Amino acid sequence: MNRRRNFWKRADIRLRMSCRKLTERQRAAVLLALLLPFLAGCVYTVGTALQGFGERDGPGPEVEHIRPIGITYGIKKMNEKEQAENRHENEHRKTQDAAEAASAQGRRQAAD
Repeated sequence: MNRRRNFWKRADIRLRMSCRKLTERQRAAVLLALLLPFLAGCVYTVGTALQGFGERDGPGPEVEHIRPIGITYGIKKMNEKEQAENRHENEHRKTQDAAEAASAQGRRQAAD
């Protein structure tokens, strides 16, 4: 472990010493030479990510509803058929309630 640490420390010292020997103009040139490929990579990455953004080739993602996980806690466990029937009844009741509320609101607006 100590050998590995010494290797990195020596490499760091050598790099710092060689950078100190450079003039300001040479330091700027080295910085520019290192910065340009990095900047080109960033622009390429962002460009490819945004290419075709917002286009729809197909129907889009499929939306799935959250399903119950079936924890019973002492309640009678229902089989899949009973669960499907209950789910259908609940969905039907919700849509029916929504339709009744909408028609009642329409009647109130017509009365006004």
